[in-house]
Amino acid sequence: MNSKKSLYKRMVLTISLLCTATILLILGLFSVMLKSIRASADNAFLLHNIFLGISIALLIGLYVLVYFHIKRLFKPMQEIKKAVETVAEGDFDLQIPIRRADEFGELSASFNRMAGEIQSMLKYKDQLLSDVSHELRTPITRMRLAAEMMEAGKEKDSMISDLKDMSHLIENLLESNRLNYGASSLHKEPFNLTELIASMAQEQAERKPGIRFQTTQAITIKADFSLIRMLFRNLIENALKYSSHQEIPVAIDISQAGDEVEVSISDHGTGIPEEALSKVFEPFYRVEQSRSKHTGGYGLGLSISQKVTEAHQGQISINNRKGGGIEVIVRLPSS
Repeated sequence: MNSKKSLYKRMVLTISLLCTATILLILGLFSVMLKSIRASADNAFLLHNIFLGISIALLIGLYVLVYFHIKRLFKPMQEIKKAVETVAEGDFDLQIPIRRADEFGELSASFNRMAGEIQSMLKYKDQLLSDVSHELRTPITRMRLAAEMMEAGKEKDSMISDLKDMSHLIENLLESNRLNYGASSLHKEPFNLTELIASMAQEQAERKPGIRFQTTQAITIKADFSLIRMLFRNLIENALKYSSHQEIPVAIDISQAGDEVEVSISDHGTGIPEEALSKVFEPFYRVEQSRSKHTGGYGLGLSISQKVTEAHQGQISINNRKGGGIEVIVRLPSS
């Protein structure tokens, strides 16, 4: 036998003591009441009520003590519940303190081991993606240079296009891996966000259905310039890509309220199925049919956009518009 205190045994012992104490209390009080009634018949009714009140009070007190004892036994369940919710949100650094040597203590230790193993596997996966991406950059660059030297034609254009997509994928994978380290990997500097978005809108001005971005408000934020540019490049390209068959241009609006900057990008495209809205920020997730690989992309754009936003302590949301299309809202701290 080990020294582990069984929660089951403690529960059985507590209930057994409660039942035994209740029976002994009732028998004892009943015996005392009978003797008192025989000794003083005139006060029988009064003594009956007194002993009845004492019995009820003692029973209530006993049950209250047992209630708080059982509540104390199950207190670790609240810690385990909170830990599960924390891990479900992606935080695997949490460790449950082990204060008991019963089943809850064993469960806490098993949970800690599980969280540690999951974290190790995720780190290994990230490291593997990073290493593979780095190793692929050089041969892809060589292939692209060789493709540039080919004779002009559809085969050359197709090959160069595919190599560009592969280079973009590797860039996204490397950035995604870097963003896993959060704010510690950011290189923040103040810059004019309005000018950045205006220049990006100007670069895409020739693409259908066009972009509407008109603002005179110069908004400055302190953030990682290259990541913020990647964030809005992904969002603007997505909006143009999935609304290219429409005539209404993509609308970009920017505003500032206090220390928060809000940028909304709206299109009038095909929209996203409601059941897919909760999954669009998952890496490599692509909505079927109109938002498939055939239209370009590998399902990393929105995932990286979310990581960039959260690394800057901001928020990003995506919703279907009533008139068709989607609206993406990005909120960032100005400093």
